[in-house]
Amino acid sequence: MTRQRISAGLWLAGLAAALCWAMLQTTVRNDMTSFMPRAATPVQRLLMNELREGPVARLTLITLGGAPREELAQLSKHVAARLRAGGLFVRVANGEQLFGDAERAQLFAYRYLLSPAVNPERFSADSLRAALKARLRELASPVPSFDRPWLAEDPSAEMRAMLSAWRGQARPRMYRGVWFDAAGQQALLLAQTRARGFDLDAQQRAQQAVREALGDAGTGSVELGISGPGVFAVASRDVIRADTRRLGMMAAAVAILILLVSYRSLRLLLIGGLPLLSAVTAGIVAVDLVFGAIHGLVLAFGVTVIGVAIDYPIHLFSHLNAGEPVRRSLANIWPTIRLGAITTAMGYLAMSGTDFPGLMQFATFAIAGLLAAAACTRWGLSGLLPELYTPRYGTPIADYYARFAPPKRIWGRLMIAAALAALGFLVSRDDVPWEDDIAALSPIPESLMARDRHLHAQLGVPDTNHVVLIRAIDAQAALQASETLAVGLRRLVADGAIGSIDLAARYLPSARTQRARRDSLPEPARLRRDLEHALAGTPFKKDAFAPFEKAVAAARTLPPLLPGDLQGTTLGLRLRTSLLPVDDGWVALITLAGVKNPQALQAFLSEHQHPDLHYLDLKRDTRSLMADFREHAAIRVLWGVLAIALVLGIGLRSARRTLLVLLPGLVAVIIDVAFLRMLGERLSLFHLVSLLLVVGISIDYGLFFSRGDPDPAMRGRTFHGLVVCVLSTVSVFGILATSRLPVLNAIGSSVAVGVALSFLAAMLLARPGPSPVPADCR
Repeated sequence: MTRQRISAGLWLAGLAAALCWAMLQTTVRNDMTSFMPRAATPVQRLLMNELREGPVARLTLITLGGAPREELAQLSKHVAARLRAGGLFVRVANGEQLFGDAERAQLFAYRYLLSPAVNPERFSADSLRAALKARLRELASPVPSFDRPWLAEDPSAEMRAMLSAWRGQARPRMYRGVWFDAAGQQALLLAQTRARGFDLDAQQRAQQAVREALGDAGTGSVELGISGPGVFAVASRDVIRADTRRLGMMAAAVAILILLVSYRSLRLLLIGGLPLLSAVTAGIVAVDLVFGAIHGLVLAFGVTVIGVAIDYPIHLFSHLNAGEPVRRSLANIWPTIRLGAITTAMGYLAMSGTDFPGLMQFATFAIAGLLAAAACTRWGLSGLLPELYTPRYGTPIADYYARFAPPKRIWGRLMIAAALAALGFLVSRDDVPWEDDIAALSPIPESLMARDRHLHAQLGVPDTNHVVLIRAIDAQAALQASETLAVGLRRLVADGAIGSIDLAARYLPSARTQRARRDSLPEPARLRRDLEHALAGTPFKKDAFAPFEKAVAAARTLPPLLPGDLQGTTLGLRLRTSLLPVDDGWVALITLAGVKNPQALQAFLSEHQHPDLHYLDLKRDTRSLMADFREHAAIRVLWGVLAIALVLGIGLRSARRTLLVLLPGLVAVIIDVAFLRMLGERLSLFHLVSLLLVVGISIDYGLFFSRGDPDPAMRGRTFHGLVVCVLSTVSVFGILATSRLPVLNAIGSSVAVGVALSFLAAMLLARPGPSPVPADCR
């Protein structure tokens, strides 16, 4: 058995082991936040983690429509009851009773410490008289109030004042005791899953439970709408999976078709698939070993590796000579293949050390895949082909190249002129439309995102885009600091600079505030005297409000209600979104909705500057993070190009030839970017990555076009191989450009155009140099 067959057998065994690892051990994730740069500060990391994994990320917004309101109201109650009993949700709210009996009793007992209406004048004779007159009017009304049963214990309606303060101004419309939208056409429900927001399997089960709860009611005509972070995450995963399958199948079909048409050999088709399989498998295993999992988008990126890796077996098949051993033909082109693969890998190596997890995975996949494909071509394929083998490919392309003698100097100059014109166009456009919005990476349509924002507004879910963050040593210090700051923020609300604010102290005041309210409660004798004055002239009996007197007396002895007392309650869950324990203390969040005057807000916060006070505009700050990282990545791309040039110079040992091999790629990149700009394309970080790939592929073309083979037949076979390469690569990346995923779409469109231009530029600008000396292949 020859060394070639032994190496081929070892390669197949290693490939089989890697395939088993890829299929059995690899974890695929689809969290789009992997394609955000890492937060620059501890505060940003904390907030980003809470927005991704915290209670806000677990919210599911549900709408029921398309039926009469009476039916929708009953369905809302049915669905809510089913979901509460199912165990997948920790909270389901639809406007019905929000609190369980035990929690309602606890809050009722603490109403005097929690209600913002409590002050020293609240229980004076005049205030109590006004409250009793209001209760009399309510008793005379045909519409019963929800707190009528508590009248004897709560004549000042403190429970109502407390709940009203919690609801705020934004509250859904009520009908038959459940929430409806402003138009009264859709019933609204708000649910919070038990699972984390990006536990996608659990989120999918929760969403299916909603559908089953509605299906059990037997109303097929009702329109169900589900929205929220978990819903979008599951939808994104489904799009990624579907696109990965579709693009993979289409790319494989195109590669098979091109190989069959080009070489008319089932044997070469099967053998030529090994470098492709090796590339994808090596990329998956490498990413899984380095990062512990692979993102679904990176898995779909494997399609791009197919478009590049297929070039290596094509070069081998096209350079097989009649009567010459396969190993000899391979040794003749191996230095060129090796140099092309190493230079492309070096370009991606510059991107592998970034702070962008998704991009790091892209780079790792590409490096491992390309090197594996080249190695498979060198040590795997030669042992699988007969010793003397010549493919039966047709010769029209090679014959055409043999007769093709265009005035390359003239056409090359025109190509350079086109690149200079494109460069002038780019320089004259000082408004580079960079896409720094992380939302642009999502495959979710904007219409669904807008609908989600509308539902948030309808349900009064707090806006988390503008946040004031306060760090403190403990929960009470955080609550106190947020209460102090909220006084000034409410003035901004009154002035119209801000629409509204929301903070934890709105639901659970600090212990200091609770003690102040408790201390303002009147002594029993004084309360009795003022109540007797208030009752004068009313139809109420003298002892009608004895329970009220007992409740106030009991409240005077209550200790403050603390966050730990609310564990596992509805209020505790709500509190968890804005009062967070951290490693070295606590953080209170104040969310600001409807910021209309950012200048006034910034001026106010500047007056209250403190090391533990931070203002975050999440959209602005995320854009800033993306922009900073894009600039950092652009520098890394330049370093990658320099690394490519260095390796190329070492391999070619000629500065002139190095420049001529690099020139087609640079020309193609300039024209490619100008073309995208003329189409109105917003350029993103992933366009930069694509352009680096274009440079790598163009070097492969430049190296082969500049080989300088003296034999016309060999030049014809080289041309044949390059034409097959460009057709396969452009086809695969053209398929990628049809993806619904913006990341893959950007890569596909950029590379497809760039590779076509690279081929044309290499053909016109390359100048033949000395052929590489074949290695000893004994």
